[in-house]
Amino acid sequence: MSINEIRLQTPAGLQNNMAAKVAKNPEQEVKNEDVLVLPDKHDKDYREEITIKQAAKGLVGAGVGLVGDSIGMTGAVLRNMPKIVKNSYVALAKTEAIGRNLKVVTGAVGIPLAAALVTVLSPVAGAVYGAVKGAYDGAKKGIKGAAKGVVEDVKTVNRELKGEKLQELFDGIENAKPEEGKKPFDIRLKESAQAAVGGVAGMAIGGVGHGLVVARHEPTFYAKSLKALWKDDEMGPVLKSTITAVSLPVAVLAVPLATIGGALWGLGESMGKGYQEGIKAAVKSSVERVGKSNEMIKEWKADL
Repeated sequence: MSINEIRLQTPAGLQNNMAAKVAKNPEQEVKNEDVLVLPDKHDKDYREEITIKQAAKGLVGAGVGLVGDSIGMTGAVLRNMPKIVKNSYVALAKTEAIGRNLKVVTGAVGIPLAAALVTVLSPVAGAVYGAVKGAYDGAKKGIKGAAKGVVEDVKTVNRELKGEKLQELFDGIENAKPEEGKKPFDIRLKESAQAAVGGVAGMAIGGVGHGLVVARHEPTFYAKSLKALWKDDEMGPVLKSTITAVSLPVAVLAVPLATIGGALWGLGESMGKGYQEGIKAAVKSSVERVGKSNEMIKEWKADL
């Protein structure tokens, strides 16, 4: 039986479930926090629940994951980013698929700003991921299990940043050539300037705009989410309390996460828009992107 096929019942129903398990297998040792039974949603007393002990371990695990993954993933990014940037410039210099002007604007604006944003994003993204995963690992596997999960997370990030897939990407760029009979793809000097200015403008608008949108809607969205959580009749109070506690730092981190993520998205999208259609088009596109995100979040709130 996998963990995804089971549920935890309320403490009130634990004794009957324990008795049923012991009757089925008298030699099996049964502990309160380990009692796992198939859900019966036709039972009016059914609740998805965890014990107070599991909740305490889950909260500690969330703290371990938040701090550990934030620091560990940032360390992995900082350790590998110099080599990634170096390989990016080497591939950019050697590729024959694009021309000089596009290489210059990519090397002067695209690569350094993208590397900086990813580096700044890593502690925030690591903290959000670590808090949620740490809470789950802590409740299921204990505090040691949550700590072990952090170690595995950091190893995985470090391995991926050093991995063959990333190197294959660099090799592909480096060895790329224009189609037979065609010149390398390039842009004019004017378009290069438009791409650079448009990218920086899009980064600023996307970052500030998405940060403000999330900050504006976050209090109401979070309050409505908690209200819906506590109205759920299929969860017990201990589980609801644990989710509420873990969700608070995640909600707070949503604003910087949206700001940095919006800046990264705006940089990439607006550089392309800038050289294709001009700086005004790049700015307009960034503003429209923020507006669409605002409408999307409003729809999410309305559905809660």
